[in-house]
Amino acid sequence: MEVWKMFFDEICYLDYLTSLPSSIEQFLGEIYCLTMNFCVRKTQRIRELQTKMFEMRRILGVTNNGLEDDWEQGHMSLDRKLTQLQQRINSLQQQTDERKRLMEEYTLEEVQLLKDLGEAAPPHEPLCENPETGVLPDAQKMAQFADYLNRLRAEKVKRIATRDELQSDIRKKAQQLDWVPRKERHRELINEQTLIPSLINLHELQHLDFVLSGLLKRKQQQEQQNANQQSKKTKKQEKRKKQLKSEQETPCTVETPEQPDQQQHQQEEELWSQCTAILSRKTTSSPPPVPPCSPVSEVDISVSSLTGGLFERTIEAYMRVETKAGRPANRDKTIEEIFRRFRASINVWWERCLILPHERQQCKVLYTNQLDEDAFVAHIEQQKLLQSYYHENEAIFRLIYQWAEQWNRAVQLQRATDETETNTQGQCSEEVTISEALSDSQTQAQELAEVNEQLASIRKQLESKCREFEQRCQVKFTMYGMPVMQVLSRCQEKREKLKLPDSCKLQQAPVLRTKASSSRQQLSPEMALELGLMLRDLLREKQMATATKGSDTDSDDSNHGSDDGSSSSSSDDECEVDQKRDDELLEEAFASATAAVTTKKHMHSVNGHPTS
Repeated sequence: MEVWKMFFDEICYLDYLTSLPSSIEQFLGEIYCLTMNFCVRKTQRIRELQTKMFEMRRILGVTNNGLEDDWEQGHMSLDRKLTQLQQRINSLQQQTDERKRLMEEYTLEEVQLLKDLGEAAPPHEPLCENPETGVLPDAQKMAQFADYLNRLRAEKVKRIATRDELQSDIRKKAQQLDWVPRKERHRELINEQTLIPSLINLHELQHLDFVLSGLLKRKQQQEQQNANQQSKKTKKQEKRKKQLKSEQETPCTVETPEQPDQQQHQQEEELWSQCTAILSRKTTSSPPPVPPCSPVSEVDISVSSLTGGLFERTIEAYMRVETKAGRPANRDKTIEEIFRRFRASINVWWERCLILPHERQQCKVLYTNQLDEDAFVAHIEQQKLLQSYYHENEAIFRLIYQWAEQWNRAVQLQRATDETETNTQGQCSEEVTISEALSDSQTQAQELAEVNEQLASIRKQLESKCREFEQRCQVKFTMYGMPVMQVLSRCQEKREKLKLPDSCKLQQAPVLRTKASSSRQQLSPEMALELGLMLRDLLREKQMATATKGSDTDSDDSNHGSDDGSSSSSSDDECEVDQKRDDELLEEAFASATAAVTTKKHMHSVNGHPTS
């Protein structure tokens, strides 16, 4: 106080002492204002960073999963909150940059891999579905895309290995066949080391390899046949030399048998060529190669082993016909002929059931190279399966055939009517021609109306039958892979004809001359028709061989005039007896085959309908 009194007076002291509370309050107010301004600025900055962090999380697809962050806790200072928030944002920014970099790398690598594989466009949605929103794919989608790229890389390596292997095999087979490709496409497929391993190129390589494999196999078989023929000729020549040496010891001279043997060999070749020409008329297209998963291909039964089953009885019947016809019985050709006829018959039933060719590839019976008894029974089962499906739904098939016939007639009449109207408009000067055209158009219109009425009636019946089939089998009745009514509606919309195979027109089975027994009555008309055709071809071959032999004997009529009549009459009687015996043998074999197959109860499914 003394110091104060020295420099200040008492009045000033009292004045300052009186104003001290207000000064302190003003000072504290200023401090409070500064502190609040600092808090406001920090809070505003925190909110800005929060908004930025939420946006970056949205872009990255990161969720908080209901957990509070540390900086959201109330006891933490603003500076510390701001520091931690800035660290989070920096981490999210690094993740965003890294993900954008990975997206760019993945996209470029995908484009390059697809280009190397020959694919036109990626088979999936783009990695960034909405680039305008700026949202990046999440971590799960990036991991899935990385796995997809790994599969593409593996597919590329696999296709390149397949391409190199196919090219190497094709070059080896072409060298063995002495084949030089002339087409630029073939040279590119075989010799191009950087050929794009696309599916189209690989399919063409596989097809070319399949064709060359068939040609090489045929060449090897031909070489084997030539070697066998050469060995036979060598043996014949040695035998002739021995005969000549033995005949030279006798005083009389005998003509060499070389010329008659050659003539006989030529006649046999002509007969086989004629039979092949007859059989080739009914040959269907060659099936694709045997799939590795075919159950028939797993059968390992030697063809030469005598099982004593129905297959062997059928082969024996064929071989007896060959032997009696004067030809050597060839077992391999006989087996191939039996399976060829069965497969042709099965293909006919596929057509009658109105099933597309690519749907028939599910039938693995036709794609086997094992020609044994198991395959023989499987062929018979497949044919009986198709027959049972056809006969059970024969009413539907016949309605389809009738509708197709009437619809094609209606389309033809409509086109004729349109042409008549066009011609009538172009011939206005000739009254006679116009009157004739009008009468023709009226007749065609009446006939068209009748055909339309028949079409409507057939369609109603067909709809009723299809509903019954759908209620019974729980599936729609399909035709060429589509529902029947949809196919008919499409034909009516496009005003085009409905083309059906010629095999849809059933023929009557020929009446055979053998006696009817209980086992033979089990043959269906289609099986009897097939057996009749087989018997007809074989008997025709036998008659041709008999006629050839008769022409050879006619050259000696001048020396054996009296004996010729008796010999010819006896040979005719023997021929008729042999024909009857051959018919009976073949029918017994196939009747027993059909009877054996009917005892097997297998559940199959054709067009979604199980048959017993």
